[in-house]
Amino acid sequence: MLNIEKNIQPKYAFFDVDETVISMKSMFSFMDIYFSHNKNILLEERFHNEMSALIKSNTDRNVVNAKYYSFFKYFPISSVKNARKAWFDTHSSRKELFYNKKIIKELELYQNKNIACVFVSGSFKELLQPIADDLGVEHILSINLERDGERYTGNIIPPQTIGDGKADAINLFLDARGGDAKNCYAYGDDISDVPMLSVVGNPVAVAGGRRLESYAKERGWPIIQPN
Repeated sequence: MLNIEKNIQPKYAFFDVDETVISMKSMFSFMDIYFSHNKNILLEERFHNEMSALIKSNTDRNVVNAKYYSFFKYFPISSVKNARKAWFDTHSSRKELFYNKKIIKELELYQNKNIACVFVSGSFKELLQPIADDLGVEHILSINLERDGERYTGNIIPPQTIGDGKADAINLFLDARGGDAKNCYAYGDDISDVPMLSVVGNPVAVAGGRRLESYAKERGWPIIQPN
């Protein structure tokens, strides 16, 4: 566990969620649950084919996320709410597998020192809310989905919290609260988290993600194992 120097009191600790706080990719595991509860074989096949093609071609994460959420125009809000509950109930029933233990200990360390923790994620708020409630995390910087009546439109309300968008969201959050990024911590596992990690004074790389460990080693950033 990382030591927090007594003479440095960061106002916020920012945490990526997927494969940092939790052990899985929330967005794709959610879709498995969604389609198991809302049968649409053609739409499910189209979703998997299009997403697989984008990921295999190493498409920019912003583009991948936009394509992912474009499918929500086919989903009634009520069906997403029901699938969200089923997703969280299914995975959180085995907390020792769902949560990354060392990261949770880090999060609890800040909370015990009355330092507010903040989720920063490319996942969508409805899916992250039960995780935040379970862990006592008050703030979520995430994808907000545009709505039209009882349905989603498939559009994202800016900012998109991927890559540079995570840094932008943190800066906007701190500006609104008078916080100083130099006195904050951030945890991320993926190379796409570099903008978020770079904007704070105390970045922490979580081992296991794409290409981040070597980047962190070059810059002397702390690296921790998720479990």
